[in-house]
Amino acid sequence: MIGAADGQYLYGFSFSTQQIVRIPLGGGAREVVVDGVDTAVDFELTVDDRYVYWRMHGTDGQVPALVRAPKNGGATSVLGTGGGDAAPVEYVVADPIYFVHDGFMDAMSPDGSGQSHVVSADDAMALTANAHAVLYLGRNDGFRVHALPSNSAPSAHSVGSFDADDQYLYVAQDDELRRYAISDSHVETLGQFAFPNGIDELRLFDNHVYLLIGLPTEHLRIDRVATDGSGRTTIVDGVSSGWVVASDSVYFNWQGGVYRICR
Repeated sequence: MIGAADGQYLYGFSFSTQQIVRIPLGGGAREVVVDGVDTAVDFELTVDDRYVYWRMHGTDGQVPALVRAPKNGGATSVLGTGGGDAAPVEYVVADPIYFVHDGFMDAMSPDGSGQSHVVSADDAMALTANAHAVLYLGRNDGFRVHALPSNSAPSAHSVGSFDADDQYLYVAQDDELRRYAISDSHVETLGQFAFPNGIDELRLFDNHVYLLIGLPTEHLRIDRVATDGSGRTTIVDGVSSGWVVASDSVYFNWQGGVYRICR
């Protein structure tokens, strides 16, 4: 199941071989990046210039963790707890790394040391990042946008129902797509997407928001809108939950294969 991309490759989990693999964007033979993963508990793959990152969920007695390995091959490292129990949660790779775990938004050094609480998850939501800052929405102050301190620009972040560019933080709430201005937290609703269960994930790419809409166990499609909510169109109707946007295409899983369509 594909989950991330850089300028050359798609990265994903191979359920049949229990590996993280990559294939060229233009198609070709797959390469093994990490061997011996457990796709029953390993999810939420991201990639930056050096590493692939993923989360080990805290199921079946395992401790949740954020894990990384060099994307060109090498040893796997466990970075602190870095996870979020058994449920999908957000993380941002920067200095420090921020993540949600056990009811708190936590921080830890890039090597996994020095883990500490930053804010209660009851007081914060929508942990994500743009190219410059780590951002979240405050629950108890009218959903204002906050920036977390960082010694380096974010290099990667998990995919979910939040994303950000230089001006706005985009949030899927129920069946609505909303954007919050980073400068003053002004909120606008960009559209409703109620087929059949609202927005599952969103990704920003090239001044557009790409939306995975539907219910993963039943039916999913990918829509695209401009970042002001205009020009809404369906890119592909009938996909599995693995998908990425890279180069000139949307890549997605469907019935055991990897496909692409012009974005």
